[in-house]
Amino acid sequence: MGKLCTVAGNPEPVSGSGSKPSHGSIVVVEADSGELLQILSTLQTAGYQVRGASEFDEAKRVLADAPPSLLIAGVRLGAYNGLHLIVRSRIEHPEMNAILTNHVLDPVLKAEAERQRAVYLLRPWTNQALLGIVERSLRSDGAQSPLADGPFQTGEG
Repeated sequence: MGKLCTVAGNPEPVSGSGSKPSHGSIVVVEADSGELLQILSTLQTAGYQVRGASEFDEAKRVLADAPPSLLIAGVRLGAYNGLHLIVRSRIEHPEMNAILTNHVLDPVLKAEAERQRAVYLLRPWTNQALLGIVERSLRSDGAQSPLADGPFQTGEG
């Protein structure tokens, strides 16, 4: 069952309302609760406003409530995947940036993520690496992947 997750039981509201994302707000969607809490904790400690969900349907509600500047989505989300969520969310919020995370290199999924202007990020990563890519993504205008030639996109050509 999906559950809206916050770090240490302290919900951090995503500022802003309407269809414009608030600067620096992040929604993280990850089916593995341990990984979800680790990512949320890392981002919250760095000063970001974060909200999380562990299932696709819960993520849709969180995103509808307050669109973020950045969506970080894991590949495995039950019947759907994180790329489905990114594509769906970008219909209403094309300026939103996105990162798709995966545990294995899938060249087809990586190529599709890049076509959708999302960064494909391979696990595992260090907290510092995650924070670096989040910062770059938030500086991007959403019109293109913020790391066209960056070191965190996985795989070779």
